Amino acid sequence: MVRPLREGQPTSIGPYRLLGQLGAGGMGRVFLGRSPGGRLVAIKLVHDELAADPAFRRRFRHEVAAARRVAGEWTAPVLDGDTGAAVPWVATGYVPGPALAAVVAEHGPLPEPSVWSLLHGLTLALTDIHAHQLVHRDLKPANILITLDGPRVIDFGIVRAANGASRATRTGSMVGSPGYMAPEQIRGETITPATDVFALGAVLAYAATGVSPFAPDRPALPTVLYRVVHEAPELGPADGPLTGALRELTVRCLAKDPAERPPLPEIRALAARGVDDERVWLPPHLTAQLGREAAQLLALDAPGTPAPLGPAAPGGLARLGPAAPGGPPAVPPPPAGEPPGGEPPGGEPPAGEPTTAAPAGRSRRTVAAVAAGVAVALAAGLTLVVNQPWSDGTSPGTGTGDTSGAAGAESPSPPPAWEGDRLTVRLGTWSSPLSFAGPDGEAVGVEPDIARALGEVLGVELEIETVPDYNELVQVVSASGAGGEPVIGLGAFRDTAAKRAELDVSYVDHFREGLAVLTEGGPPDLTLADLCGQSVVTWDADDILAALEEANAGCDEPFAVATLGTLDEMEYAIGRGEHAAAVLPYATAQHFLNGHPDSPLTMAETQLAVEPHGIMLPASQEALAEALRQALQTLIDDGTHAEILAEWGVPELALPSATINAGD
Repeated sequence: MVRPLREGQPTSIGPYRLLGQLGAGGMGRVFLGRSPGGRLVAIKLVHDELAADPAFRRRFRHEVAAARRVAGEWTAPVLDGDTGAAVPWVATGYVPGPALAAVVAEHGPLPEPSVWSLLHGLTLALTDIHAHQLVHRDLKPANILITLDGPRVIDFGIVRAANGASRATRTGSMVGSPGYMAPEQIRGETITPATDVFALGAVLAYAATGVSPFAPDRPALPTVLYRVVHEAPELGPADGPLTGALRELTVRCLAKDPAERPPLPEIRALAARGVDDERVWLPPHLTAQLGREAAQLLALDAPGTPAPLGPAAPGGLARLGPAAPGGPPAVPPPPAGEPPGGEPPGGEPPAGEPTTAAPAGRSRRTVAAVAAGVAVALAAGLTLVVNQPWSDGTSPGTGTGDTSGAAGAESPSPPPAWEGDRLTVRLGTWSSPLSFAGPDGEAVGVEPDIARALGEVLGVELEIETVPDYNELVQVVSASGAGGEPVIGLGAFRDTAAKRAELDVSYVDHFREGLAVLTEGGPPDLTLADLCGQSVVTWDADDILAALEEANAGCDEPFAVATLGTLDEMEYAIGRGEHAAAVLPYATAQHFLNGHPDSPLTMAETQLAVEPHGIMLPASQEALAEALRQALQTLIDDGTHAEILAEWGVPELALPSATINAGD
């Protein structure tokens, strides 16, 4: 959702006046702004710790400069930015539409004519990108926005120059998204435009069938990567929704060898022939929904009460809901030829902002679709219910706003909310990439980013400190329940009934993790039972040693357990034959492998002692626990939670919903 600006947040960035915050992720916060000429923009302001990293600044500067060269009709253009500012920022054109991922999740797969139209638009977008000697490298459903006028490709945050592309990347993150990365991308080989063609094929399969072709069963990350490199895609039955020429083209795009994939001009020509009617590319119910949202966009920041905005779509771009009860009515669509966003009819766009003239056929389609959507909205008398961080027990809406057809229907009352205006947060530094020490000793990773995003949702000031010692952090949290200000702790805390009873704490769980087995060339289905009689190495951590002791009880000949301080030492010891395997938390093992693509170690698919993990807080703070659960659910529903985990290379850890004390 677009959240109001809080005290202490900027009210302007560069020449842009800020209207609210769209979301937050691993790289920074995203604000909705308006240019001096009235154009809506999405502005990403990077996190302070990244701004202090010279390597990040260099990479960010190069990527923004490369992305600004692309200003095609089918992409969200980079309009402005200041990579040399104390806190760097970049502004892109605001695209009023949900992500393809959200559309498919809410409405199911697209019909075949819409898939052909989607393909046509995406090939034109990629043609623009490749013409500037760039490769997107992260084309996926979350980076494709669905608008009345066709699809738009966004998020050039990891675009690289096609010639001489740097392989530098943020420590522990993957350049690309599992299931949509090409085999050569996974292997760390040369990236070419054919890499985007592979991703295009995976997107087509997803749009037509509703599931990723390499992860229909949502397996662990190593399984997804193995399938991409070695196995055929799962495209459903031959007579299913993906069939005929569209299926044949998808199979060719997903060829393991880049040289066997069809060139983009050929795909573009096939797509153009497959489009039945360019004036209507979406099913009527989607056209009506987007029409309502476009109408509400025009009312944003207008004189009088601003139109409320609905939850943010995945990727941080807002989606608009129908008009609020008692609020301003939906405004009519703009005159033909006038773009949404506030420019006066016939006026010139702001200086320095690129323009793109749409073909006549596309303009007619847009006006007709907007008019149809607004007519449906007015006829139905639809109203907006603003999703609060803590609503009733149901999940927040996915962006269209909850509606009620009955006049005077009673809105659900929110549960008791936590009354504080400040939240004391203590972060551990012992579990990369979840929460670990950055270059300056401060905690960075998934959980610090989650903590900041929670502060934005709750609208509270965060008082954050890093606590390097595990036992000290646990005691600080537990003791705060005796009175005074409660403290929440984040440090990859495993939720078990025994821990809750021992420490008198509660957990608000939002991810699950187990222990991973790393070997040198071991089979994917290896388990600890296969290591009986051998030797394994791990850290000197009570939870891990207890889990290994329990696993050892099933061995006729127990395995020996040794401890070392770092995974580098463990890798060396395994290479020398001193130990058969290393056993570590899954996220840490994955983080190491992501950052060491040449490591001889491989991870077994089966995890040991998988448990829910999350935020620790005093057991007495029930209202705070519920407020945190509701806020986490908001981050899950609007895509921020998934974005943060993906930024740090562990998207598969996410739980589908936030829970309290779910561990056994």
